Amino acid sequence: MSRMDAYLRQIRGLIAEHGVAIQGVFPTEDAPGVCFAYTVGLTGRHHPEVMMVGNVPFEVSQAILNHVARDVLAGTLRVTPGDRLDGYLQGDLPPLVAAGPVAAQGDTGNIGVARRIYGPVARAVQLVWPGPDGRYPWDLDYDDGSQPVLGPHDPDPR
Repeated sequence: MSRMDAYLRQIRGLIAEHGVAIQGVFPTEDAPGVCFAYTVGLTGRHHPEVMMVGNVPFEVSQAILNHVARDVLAGTLRVTPGDRLDGYLQGDLPPLVAAGPVAAQGDTGNIGVARRIYGPVARAVQLVWPGPDGRYPWDLDYDDGSQPVLGPHDPDPR
């Protein structure tokens, strides 16, 4: 069994036990870029996978994605592009906003593990968070390039 087959078996086990797994992707010298994390398992329940991209610690992304996934799996939340997701960030920040759909790139792109498990039916939306000043990456005066938006988005989700 290859390392990838063993890893996919582990991910399938997590999905069977918890309904979802969270996959982190981290830049390396050979593959520079930004960090991102995404769910694997929502596709099996006919929902898009959910991802967060940018300079946020993996543990924070993982906690938010697990919280969102639990609500999706419980049937209390559907995440579609343009949605505002209130209550997932601490403090008085504006809500997360769903952008997308995120274009999947073969079985190794943005949501590669999900596509290896589910095939081309796997799709994703990106959760975009506001900066400390409440601005989003699509706002004209947003100057923090740490969160690229990978899919279409509503320029004013407020």
